[in-house]
Amino acid sequence: MDPTGAQAALRLVDLTVGYRQGRHAVAVLTGLGAVARRGELTVLLGPNGTGKSTLLRTVAGLQPPLAGGVLLDGVELSRLHPRERARRVGVVLTDRVDLPLGRGRELVGLGRHPHTDLTGRLTDHDRDIVTWAIDAVDAGPLAEPERLPRAVLSAAALYGDRAALVRAVAELAERMGTAETRVAASTLFLGYAARLWSVALGCWARGGTVPDLPADLLGVEAVGGSPTRLLLADVGGWRPADPGDLPTAATLLLAAVVDGHLRPMAAALRAVTRLAEGLLWGNAASALVGAVRVLDGTPAESAAGVAPPAAVFPASASFPASASFPASASFPASSPRGLAAEVLRRAPLEGAGRWGRDRAGGLDPSSFVRRSCCLFYRTRRGGTCGDCPLTPAAAIRAGRRTESP
Repeated sequence: MDPTGAQAALRLVDLTVGYRQGRHAVAVLTGLGAVARRGELTVLLGPNGTGKSTLLRTVAGLQPPLAGGVLLDGVELSRLHPRERARRVGVVLTDRVDLPLGRGRELVGLGRHPHTDLTGRLTDHDRDIVTWAIDAVDAGPLAEPERLPRAVLSAAALYGDRAALVRAVAELAERMGTAETRVAASTLFLGYAARLWSVALGCWARGGTVPDLPADLLGVEAVGGSPTRLLLADVGGWRPADPGDLPTAATLLLAAVVDGHLRPMAAALRAVTRLAEGLLWGNAASALVGAVRVLDGTPAESAAGVAPPAAVFPASASFPASASFPASASFPASSPRGLAAEVLRRAPLEGAGRWGRDRAGGLDPSSFVRRSCCLFYRTRRGGTCGDCPLTPAAAIRAGRRTESP
């Protein structure tokens, strides 16, 4: 590295980085001087908590320095217009990037948006650069997976594979320490429903979109014998023209999750085990409420303005084959409580439990008590869940699981 910085693209001059807390400054690193030349790879090494991320955020212009300066091609970084700085400096930190229903190519394409016009649309030139970036790191299979990995079974195939389900139930029963296959089958269905609801409600909470989850394209990867990981290569979805049109959203959600997956999965499990249909729909309702509890803490501001999925269709009686929105479109955040309440009022979840509403008319997840039991209490170390009808009312109100003696 050139110690004089004569050919440096980036130069730190007596830089102090840290944070401001009111009128007080908290310095993390002081007196920094360094240069980095264009075309070279410069590595920053150090233990956790020593200020590497703080330094990178300062160098990228995401937070101001406490003292000193950062020069980019001889120009003070703070003097560059934000748009110009975004065109010349790129940064990838450990912060999670939320891109509901987006593919890898769309994620890479976000880096080109500072170079677009007011519409935010990518040009052919922008798309060529995105392709170059993907090819440069050999990330083609991650950017646009054309097929499911060989070890992954499609959901449609799983529902028709009795041997695979029997094997999954048996292996789960062994891990749970129970000889009752119906207990393991109930747990398997509950976990599977929870994953489906989490994906669907998460897309609604973050982007006002109901995802399309076709059984022939949704991949189910077995982990420890149970179908616990969901994969989808070709992503699309629907959204009502009016974000407040919960009946339409509920119809779409029931079609995508219940009709598309939970009904065939329930039928397949009941064909290989002795399970009451009402128990399974109680599991589905419990999983739905559990997903709401998890998503309930999602701040609205983190969901606003998120990038759209690869294809979004307007809600209608018939689902069109293809449609798209411009890359600059943004979808509003939507509370999962209202949609969950609408779904719980519809068959087959209607009557699966007792529940109350919050002040906005949505589901109060803490009030839900199912009418059936998932049978977990019958395992060796089991107890009753917080929404179980066998749990004492005081424990339900406290949100506790009771343990078997």
